[in-house]
Amino acid sequence: MFPIDAAVPYIDVEKDTGTYVHALIKAPAPTQVLAVSEWATPQQWLEQWSQITGVPSRIERADFDQFKGDDPTGFMGMMLETSGFMEELGFTGRDKNILMPEEVSKCFNWQ
Repeated sequence: MFPIDAAVPYIDVEKDTGTYVHALIKAPAPTQVLAVSEWATPQQWLEQWSQITGVPSRIERADFDQFKGDDPTGFMGMMLETSGFMEELGFTGRDKNILMPEEVSKCFNWQ
């Protein structure tokens, strides 16, 4: 299962989408961009959520069977597969045509 201490990418759609769209327009095909405003661990986001909502929360590890449980939709199984993919191959699947956020600013002289 995906490690709970691994940073996950999040994007501020209203603030940062334009920058990444501009990068895609300027970049040669078949370039893709991993659009990230901030990297945070699930624990960091949960702490922020608890602080904002006032609802105490915690992360608990669960094995495959506990996590999947009785899920007639299959959603939890899909989440487990996605988690395994990210753990093994990262967020880009090791695709060399994907620009990481730090590469976008280097390629286009943006700050």
